[in-house]
Amino acid sequence: MNAISRWVARRRADRQLAEEMAAHIDEIAQTLIEQGQGEEEARRNARLQFGNATLLKERSREVWGWSGMEQVIQDVRFGCRMLAKTPGFTVIAIAVLALGIGMNTAMFSAVKTVLLSALPYPDPGRLVKVWQTTKSGHSNLVSWPDFKDWRSQNRSMEFLAAYQGAHVSLSGDFTSRRIQLAVVSRGFFQIMGTQAAIGRTFTRKEQTPGGPPTAILSYALSEAVFGQAAQGIGKTIRMDGLAFTVIGVMPPRFDFPFRAQAWIPEELFPADSSGRSAHQFHVVGRLKSGVLIRQAQADMSVIATRLGKQYAEDRSQGIRVVSLYDGIVGSARVPLLILLAAVGLVLLIACVNISNLQISRATARVKELALRNALGASRGRLIRQLLTESVLLALAGGAAGFLLAVAGTAALRHSAPANIPRIENMHVDWGVLLFTTGLSVAVGMLFGVLPAIFCSRANAVEAIKQSSAKATVSPQLKRWGNALVVGQIALSMVLLAGAALLLKSYWKLDHVNSGLKSSGVLTADIWWATANGITVNGKEVARSSRQILDSIRHLPGVQAAAFIDRLPVRDGGNNWRFEIQDRPLPADPHQRPIAYYRLVTRNYFQVFGLPILRGRQFNVHDDHSPQQVAIVNQAFVKKFFPEANPIGQRIRLFGFAEKPRLMAIVGVVPNVHAFGLNHPTTPEIFADYMQHVGSRLKVTLVVRGLVGDEPAMRSLITSINPDTPVSFDSMNDIISGTISRQRFQTFLLSLFAGAALLLSAIGIYGLLSYMVTRRTSELGIRMALGADRGRVLALVLRQGGSLVAAGLILGIIAAFLLTRMLSGLLFEVKPTDPASFAAVAILFGAVAMLGCYLPARRAAKIDPNVALRYE
Repeated sequence: MNAISRWVARRRADRQLAEEMAAHIDEIAQTLIEQGQGEEEARRNARLQFGNATLLKERSREVWGWSGMEQVIQDVRFGCRMLAKTPGFTVIAIAVLALGIGMNTAMFSAVKTVLLSALPYPDPGRLVKVWQTTKSGHSNLVSWPDFKDWRSQNRSMEFLAAYQGAHVSLSGDFTSRRIQLAVVSRGFFQIMGTQAAIGRTFTRKEQTPGGPPTAILSYALSEAVFGQAAQGIGKTIRMDGLAFTVIGVMPPRFDFPFRAQAWIPEELFPADSSGRSAHQFHVVGRLKSGVLIRQAQADMSVIATRLGKQYAEDRSQGIRVVSLYDGIVGSARVPLLILLAAVGLVLLIACVNISNLQISRATARVKELALRNALGASRGRLIRQLLTESVLLALAGGAAGFLLAVAGTAALRHSAPANIPRIENMHVDWGVLLFTTGLSVAVGMLFGVLPAIFCSRANAVEAIKQSSAKATVSPQLKRWGNALVVGQIALSMVLLAGAALLLKSYWKLDHVNSGLKSSGVLTADIWWATANGITVNGKEVARSSRQILDSIRHLPGVQAAAFIDRLPVRDGGNNWRFEIQDRPLPADPHQRPIAYYRLVTRNYFQVFGLPILRGRQFNVHDDHSPQQVAIVNQAFVKKFFPEANPIGQRIRLFGFAEKPRLMAIVGVVPNVHAFGLNHPTTPEIFADYMQHVGSRLKVTLVVRGLVGDEPAMRSLITSINPDTPVSFDSMNDIISGTISRQRFQTFLLSLFAGAALLLSAIGIYGLLSYMVTRRTSELGIRMALGADRGRVLALVLRQGGSLVAAGLILGIIAAFLLTRMLSGLLFEVKPTDPASFAAVAILFGAVAMLGCYLPARRAAKIDPNVALRYE
């Protein structure tokens, strides 16, 4: 009986609501008839205005207890109809969301590939990188004798292997090319847990001194050279003139280390002859099962202490064990996370913008929502309907954003600098698609929840009494709208301040004087053919070097040409210890001073426009003189001869394999930033290339003034040294490439900041435009009572200006606190640089006030007569 009673009561309530609805429709229809509409047309318009059919259907579904799924379907259909009725709002909202979601998805793809994806090797958590450390704690490469001791004494590693890399000349029955070679020790492929896809890896016999020279190729290189990867097995290739037999091809996408294209055994070369001070190897290891990194660190620290007591060279050396993952992606983690946070702020600003648009749009729907509430729809039901519309909007924006992300991901992959690890593997996959979908739903809930909550509180009686043009919502909703604008201004200021700091940092870095006059200088790497795979034929190299230089100097337009063993900025340098003759010798060999050492021919300084400040440059007589000579830079003089004349002083270098070499200083040249524009100048020693010609397999040819005739120079070099593939690089491009990561980071953050600035300007404009529309009658009354256009203009500008000022103040405070995270990315710029903050505030203030001025100007042009009749 109770159930029947409840059913009867609901039916009675339903009939009562329908009667009330019909009465409202009759009242509005009568008003429309009085305004001149026909009876049929008036009643139709009245029904449309109140949406009685939809409301009654909704009410009957609630009364009869229809299923939740059917209600969801109804909400979706109704939401689609409502969005279709406001195409302008819908298109703008989808475009804004597509921008925010697309940027986030593309950036997430990069972070997922570089930071979140596991290394593509079996059980990657057990792979570690092992460094030697200096007394100051800096990581360093490892000497071969130390590596052998580590391998034999450690108790925490299954395998430990050393490796180093080099660019070499690959030749054979195919077009010569430059490739990245990895020289690896025994156990390397066991550590990586990867075997050859075709053929095999090295045997024990092939990894011993004097063993048969064999090589393994990458899958891509074997395909490129032989047509099919399997065709390379058993073929003979030449690398830097030494013949190797191909015994295996690695699986596709295996390129560790250094994006290697070929691997050869380290044991073929006499590395044992190098001392413990020759730090030239990377070391990788695989932990034993169950061993943690901290346990391996403790084990290796004991070994470091033991070796420090046993060998003088190891007294100040430590050992550091880190995961291979951290060793590969460590330097890219902070910049990528900062960029991900920045693009997240862009999405948050987009959400705030859409939320403000939703508030404006919801104001016009207050009567509809209040009437639905009066007819029995619960507040939760109304909130759900509004959130459904928001989520529909977000999903549409997410779909458009996903398409934008596909294009953006491809653009990031192709424009990212090569020194960002694993970035070439970035792509949009199912994980990214799920991320985009989840992000879209979350965004829809985020920007839809506030308008839904506040609009659902609308007073039914007051809302029904208001005309559609004058419908208002609670003061709370207005305050939230203002707060959202202030919030998006503050968030935009944070992004703009960060971008300004990076831009200033990059500008300073890009305008650092490298010390080299690099414009008009071309470079080309040359490898000398080896006599036995270990050393070069010095006399033959000297003859070829002179022949190449003499021939190139006679090419039209060439002003100077020279050789250098390690090109500044790109190749770094050899850090060697030395002694100054007739000065007291330190008791500890590790207390000897250090300088960087390069081999150059006599015209090198002319090529790069480096004047001889004191003394002379190398000359032809030095080539055959028993007295070895050196030229030093100003940093060397300042540090070691601050008050004495360096010319004629003698220094003894200890970096040579056979014995120290005594050199006389004959000249002084200016400093250059040899290790990159963001590195300070360091003491350098330049030795005569022709006096040490047999000690380098590779040199770099530098030429000033050759324009448009590179093929002639390439032909000339290959006619003298056929195994050398020659390609030219501009020195300006090389220097620019050293700051490619900074340029990439600055560009992305500036792009995100520009998007934030645009969205904030749109938000301010939208809010004030809506305000002007809602206050049209009020402004007309003011003007009818004597207010001139200037006062109306000032009224609107004052309201917008107060929001902008509040947002700028909050934004500057937030930026002052948050930009400190950028300190590691800045060059000669403080994270709180006042000039950058002031410039951003001025720029943003100007753009924001432009967004205020446009609605204000429209308000000032209102015709009072029209405004007073505005409904």
